[in-house]
Amino acid sequence: MKIFKWKRRRRGSTSPPLPGVETNPGPGRAKRKGPSLENPAGTKRANRDFLSEQDKEELQTLIESGRSLRSIINDGKFSKKVVTRWAPRLKQNNELDGKGKTENVIKKTKISNKKDPRAVPKLSTYERGEIRGCYKCGLRPSAVAARVGCSRNTVVRWVTGWIKEGTLERKSGSGRTRATLPGDDRLMKITSIKDRFLTAVDIAGMITDAKGQPKVTARTIRNRLREFGLFSRRPRKKPLLTKKQRKARYEWAKAHKDWGVEDWKKVVFSDEAGFQLFPGKTPYVRRREGESLDDACLIPTVKHGGGSILVWGCFNAAGVGVLKRIEGTITGEAYRQILIHHAMPEMKKLLEAEPEHVAWLFQHDNAPPHRANPVKRYLDTKVADWGGRLNVLPWPSQSPDLNPIESVWAYIKKNLKNRTKPSNLDELFQRVLEEWEGTPARILANMVESMPDRVAAVLKSRGGHSKY
Repeated sequence: MKIFKWKRRRRGSTSPPLPGVETNPGPGRAKRKGPSLENPAGTKRANRDFLSEQDKEELQTLIESGRSLRSIINDGKFSKKVVTRWAPRLKQNNELDGKGKTENVIKKTKISNKKDPRAVPKLSTYERGEIRGCYKCGLRPSAVAARVGCSRNTVVRWVTGWIKEGTLERKSGSGRTRATLPGDDRLMKITSIKDRFLTAVDIAGMITDAKGQPKVTARTIRNRLREFGLFSRRPRKKPLLTKKQRKARYEWAKAHKDWGVEDWKKVVFSDEAGFQLFPGKTPYVRRREGESLDDACLIPTVKHGGGSILVWGCFNAAGVGVLKRIEGTITGEAYRQILIHHAMPEMKKLLEAEPEHVAWLFQHDNAPPHRANPVKRYLDTKVADWGGRLNVLPWPSQSPDLNPIESVWAYIKKNLKNRTKPSNLDELFQRVLEEWEGTPARILANMVESMPDRVAAVLKSRGGHSKY
């Protein structure tokens, strides 16, 4: 006996289903007829793998125009299967021959509407123009969003902006309103220039409102000062110069302005230097470009023994001389012993290697041990013994920028920073000695060749500080 399953005829979409017999299909939706975003022509979408030469040329034109594969599929002319098969071939081989299959060339392309939640892509110029064109054709915002591949709100926002402004260009952000008035900005500038060592926190405490509270933060003050070209920098350390010393430096520079590089190559430069086991830090100073040598932006220094160890050295354009470690503070007698056992033997080697008509100059600064009477008498004796082939170069006080050996000391200290920290003073001296003996000859020659520029810099500053 044949059993027929009875089905109730539904009279409407809202009729309840029979319990245990049929499921609830839910309210029915009427399908759109006519043209749509998926099928603008209102015809059945073609679903064939084979493409004619004309279709391949049309598909290649669409791909080369920069359109996405999703938008090409949504046009309805080409199916998803056709696009995913032919797009890689047309992109990679740039050919229109559909015969044959190559496994290495034909790769299926996965088309998905999933977007990276971490990225918010911006619409290109083509996509914004596509939104405007679809809107003019009468498509709904949701259909335009599906075609372009963006959200409905994005389409509404761009269409609204195009209607109001008449353009699809992006607007530059106006930014946050400034928290200070022009008068406040000028007050920050004047306050910083009066005292270059004031920090932004100090200035913030000076600029207050009626209740005595700071108007702005230190971060805002830093931004305003940078707009005026006032940047925070570590101040350079330069000797304290008196008017008499400035005049002496200027006169000395005038007397040696005509010296050439060959003249300075016949000078032996010498000086002492201190090396600390743990160098300290230098505070910052706020200054403009070109103000690094202004008195308001400097930290004056005075002569002192300085450093954990004290060494004496000499060099010339040909190479370095001896490096002597000084125990304790240097005195006139201690310096005379250095001249007897180290400096003069170096001078003797240079004089013996030169013809008799060639003279050499020995340079040292005007430190108190160098001006001691025993030192002066000893040098006068050596000058007389060599019959004028050895002379002492006059030197202005407080002028380390004129002595190129200071640049050699700076080069050694810079290299020491890149090495591991020494554990004791003896190890520190050994590392200084290694750097001293390993100084390249080209660097020493460059130091000596910079002497004409050093003299010109002192002349330009009329005896003031120079960049060296």
